[in-house]
Amino acid sequence: DKMKHLNAATGMVLMCTLVNLPFLPAWGATVEQWACGDTRESHGESRREVKEQHEFAPATFTLAGLTLNKSLITDAEARFGPSTYANTLPHTLEPRVLGECYKSEKWPGDPTVVTFITSELTGFNELTGFQLESDSSPEAAKCVTSSAVRSDLATGNGLRLGLSQTDMQKLLGPGSPGADGIRRWHYLGKIPVDAAEAKRTGNTYLDKYSGVNARFRNSKADCISVFLTESY
Repeated sequence: DKMKHLNAATGMVLMCTLVNLPFLPAWGATVEQWACGDTRESHGESRREVKEQHEFAPATFTLAGLTLNKSLITDAEARFGPSTYANTLPHTLEPRVLGECYKSEKWPGDPTVVTFITSELTGFNELTGFQLESDSSPEAAKCVTSSAVRSDLATGNGLRLGLSQTDMQKLLGPGSPGADGIRRWHYLGKIPVDAAEAKRTGNTYLDKYSGVNARFRNSKADCISVFLTESY
């Protein structure tokens, strides 16, 4: 498991990238593309939020039979369709986060778009996030058309586009408000490792960072982003 062999410094790079902290400003725009447009105001705000929120049900991190930190980007491609240059972002030589997007066969009549995320910390192999979005923009037209993308596509615990904020709070808890209709549910915890792993690495636990971002338009979720990573 590559994630369990990361050191603390590398793990912090991913955390900073995920939450768009100020000391990684160059990656802000990239992260916002798959975090429902969310931006972070301060490192302190992020740390306060994760301390106040409860751990999510495991089903939060499953979508169409794929599970974050277990399934691979190639598993997503096998289920949703092959990747193309047009549907892959960002287009850089050394991306820290890589996404592949798929749109409904009925797009733009059904504007549902799914983006799967992996990162350099997993060798661009394991899925670390996914996003459901209602998107009829010219950028969404570049996504691969897939019969697996439908308007009722939902996570294992029932997160889907069109839910109200009240609906999502019933599933995830209160959350924290952000700007421009964003609400965040982020969690930071620790996972004990077995004695053999602790002896080998010198670490007694893994850091677990996970969360959901949602954007609400006309009182309904038009974007839901889910992420999960475990590292030393």
